[in-house]
Amino acid sequence: GTAPNPARDVATLRVDLPQTAEVTVEVYDVMGRRVLTTPSVTLGSGSNRTVSLGLGGLASGTYLYRVSAQMGDATKVRTGQLIIAR
Repeated sequence: GTAPNPARDVATLRVDLPQTAEVTVEVYDVMGRRVLTTPSVTLGSGSNRTVSLGLGGLASGTYLYRVSAQMGDATKVRTGQLIIAR
């Protein structure tokens, strides 16, 4: 997955899913504190599925994100860096 850098109020993460999945995104600050969790959304299989993150409440800076995709008994996790510029 990739994230637009830098982001302002909304970031759109793109994920590739081999099958339909329940997707949740968590965002962490550089101290490792979770600062944002998205509600779980169901996304169909395919490439470049998108999840939008509302970033309005977060300060400028560098964050880490973790995308979790629950597919049946398996969970696929991808992490990345997100830069917010105000």
